[in-house]
Amino acid sequence: MKDFSTKWVLPSAMLWAMGCGAAVEEEVVDDGEVVSLGSLSQAFTPTQPGIRPNINAFSASERTTLANAILTFLTAPVIDEHGLNGHSWHHPSVGEEFFIKHHEYLNQLEAYLLSNGLGQFVPVPEWNPADPIPSQFMVADALVSAPNGAGPPTNQTPNMPVPPQFADSVLCNFRTASDLAVALEGPFHDPVHGAVGGAMASLQDASGVPLFWLWHGLLDDMYHERTWRCETLPAVLSVLHAT
Repeated sequence: MKDFSTKWVLPSAMLWAMGCGAAVEEEVVDDGEVVSLGSLSQAFTPTQPGIRPNINAFSASERTTLANAILTFLTAPVIDEHGLNGHSWHHPSVGEEFFIKHHEYLNQLEAYLLSNGLGQFVPVPEWNPADPIPSQFMVADALVSAPNGAGPPTNQTPNMPVPPQFADSVLCNFRTASDLAVALEGPFHDPVHGAVGGAMASLQDASGVPLFWLWHGLLDDMYHERTWRCETLPAVLSVLHAT
């Protein structure tokens, strides 16, 4: 079993680039308001970066509501999707698949939140490991707690800021999203999991911790930041310039 605590080996063109061009497949009602959903990859999380709010932008009571909602969302099949299949998402050879699979995984939670009148938490907020873990997220689902799992986070202050090489302004130094994934996983992604401790330190159990979803919200935003800065925006500007 892979252990996170150890080292792991508005032209139409612009609308499309901003994630507004996906075909609508269905609608859900959120507090009486109809919400249109697009394709799986773009349905709930806009592809443009900077959309996810920081979890600390919410009040303590709102954080409690979200943490409890995630615990209700979690089931053995949901946790097993990451715990059993996640091994194939996390090896350097898969590159961008690391981002794609976690993005789709986040979409499942966002679909659940939307369908349960919790659209204020969509897209799922992000947590920066430079910040202390909000006390409301020092919890874990019973499925990953004793006697079978490691339980809630054990370190509320991992104090692990985003390394300078992953700052927004320099993400284009990574030639592809796969290069970013390979560089990110071992030096930053894995150590944060290990530093948080508890079930977060185990691939098998990590997604049973509500904080997992906020942590991967940050990484998902980093992925879209790189795509926007280094691929989408230059392409859009080229199209606009040509017209």
